Amino acid sequence: MLSDSIITTCPNCKAQFRVTKGQLKIAHEQVRCGNCLHVFSATEHKEQSFRIDDKKKPSDIQHNLTTPTQSAKEKKDITENRNATNPQESSTSAPSLPNEKAQTEQTAPTSPRRTLEIKTAAEPTVPVPTLTIEREALVLSSTSAKKTKAKNTFWLSTLIAAIAGIAIQYLWFNRVELYWQKPYQPLYETLCQHIDCNIPQRFELDKIQNKKLIIQPHKELEGAININLLLLNSASFEQPYPAIALTFSGLKGETIAQRVFQPKEYLHFNNDTVPLLPVNQPAQVSLKLMSPSLRAINYKAELLAPEQ
Repeated sequence: MLSDSIITTCPNCKAQFRVTKGQLKIAHEQVRCGNCLHVFSATEHKEQSFRIDDKKKPSDIQHNLTTPTQSAKEKKDITENRNATNPQESSTSAPSLPNEKAQTEQTAPTSPRRTLEIKTAAEPTVPVPTLTIEREALVLSSTSAKKTKAKNTFWLSTLIAAIAGIAIQYLWFNRVELYWQKPYQPLYETLCQHIDCNIPQRFELDKIQNKKLIIQPHKELEGAININLLLLNSASFEQPYPAIALTFSGLKGETIAQRVFQPKEYLHFNNDTVPLLPVNQPAQVSLKLMSPSLRAINYKAELLAPEQ
């Protein structure tokens, strides 16, 4: 990763290189330029960083410092020169009697002269490992950015197309229920003008109630019966008439006769327009059929969804 590497510049040929922190740790930050073979510290010449080396000027106290290579004679000369040039000892000492001076010299301990030694670090016997790095071209290109943008655009378009496909499928396969809902009616009305949507008439069976059921012998036909039902549509819209299932059973509940009547069988209309059940208005329905049997003492009428 780029965050785990630095860019350093060769101080000799000004070539730039990228070096990882792991390589610097192994090589003790010493690298060899692959361009001019110059060895330098990678961190000291890191790109876009500034390093201020404190160059100390020689001070006046350095003539009093000694190194391990100075001889004892040189140390003595330095000490004598210092005693000779010390103004406090030459000019500020007060005269005294000989016996007092001798007594003073015997009782006053002489302070030892201290010298500060500067020890230089010994040259390493083991060579410091260096890392030879090669020049790497630092080119800022927008090709990768363009590829990333094109890839993101492709996936975004694919996602939008997938969502649109799912929405279209939902609207089509649920068109029978959604067609009659007000928010979707303008959409389906416009769509169905160009495509055969095959939307059946809206129908809610639980909104239709049978208020009355009367079975009587037919007045004109012998052996026939007349069935009258009173239907009420409590829905907020007109809907088709239901199918009527008649069941006749015996004394023990066994089924003796059963038949289902579709609206076109008990409604009388002369054109292709199928009448609809009005809203909150009772509708009389009459059926005529042959009497099933003398054993059919129980009967039941059930409302069903009509055939489309």
